[in-house]
Amino acid sequence: MKHLFIINPAAGNGKAINYIDEIHKYFKDKNVNYKIKVTEDRGHATLIAKKYSSLHKNLRIYSLGGDGTLNEILNGMACSSASLGVIPCGTGNDFIKSVSKDNSFSDILKNTIEGEEKLIDIALANGRYFLNISSVGLDSEVAYNSKMFKQKRFIPSHMSYFLSLLYTPFYFKSLPLEIYIDNKELKEESMLMAVCNGSFYGGGIPICPDANLSDGKLDICLVKKVSLLKLLRFIPKALKGNHGEAEEVLFYKGRNLKVKSSKNFSLQWDGEILRCNEAEFTIIPNGLKAIIPK
Repeated sequence: MKHLFIINPAAGNGKAINYIDEIHKYFKDKNVNYKIKVTEDRGHATLIAKKYSSLHKNLRIYSLGGDGTLNEILNGMACSSASLGVIPCGTGNDFIKSVSKDNSFSDILKNTIEGEEKLIDIALANGRYFLNISSVGLDSEVAYNSKMFKQKRFIPSHMSYFLSLLYTPFYFKSLPLEIYIDNKELKEESMLMAVCNGSFYGGGIPICPDANLSDGKLDICLVKKVSLLKLLRFIPKALKGNHGEAEEVLFYKGRNLKVKSSKNFSLQWDGEILRCNEAEFTIIPNGLKAIIPK
């Protein structure tokens, strides 16, 4: 088998599942082995990727879903000979923006199948692989609380993130952090810290505009404690990647990073969330063969 498509049927309100006919159409009359697997529940994508990457050499695995599906697949196939392609079907679709120049994603299925493989870095956060960005602070607390709202029977699922945006700033003001970047030590009362392999998150915000998937380093964006009003003023600049002009925004690079806090915090990476008070990050240079769309 040469190609494995892992599809999250819930992604994009069914957008991912609609690719099945297109996949069959592409391979019609081609003497190529391929398989389509549809996930059944949380964690299933990891099991599928692990099973097939261990059975087949030089397998191409394609993630059809959002950032969470991509993260699950990565954690199933990491350290194998398989390569990974992304057919964006989620809400944010942030990682693909770092590997594709065509943000319209026209013919993305065909262009990815016919794309070339390139070695890129991957990262670890508390022992779990991630491709794009991990963060601590206001944004991860919003993501954590949105899951809390989703569990409320009387709240529509699509309203959970919006409600969390309104709710979270009332109790989260800042987080005391001890930060160790390689041999450098920092102590900051921080609003947000993003640890980046890719550049984009939050639906296209270039939080670390200079991040490079192949430089063997993590890029860190640290936002010091600011008022909510001032943070909101950062947003227009952040959308253009100009937030570094603010004195409260600091950038660092490093291969290893450790962060501690006297308070528990939400650690999020590629859609996954963990509650903890300490996190360790490591870059793995050339840790993955990525399929770059043609």
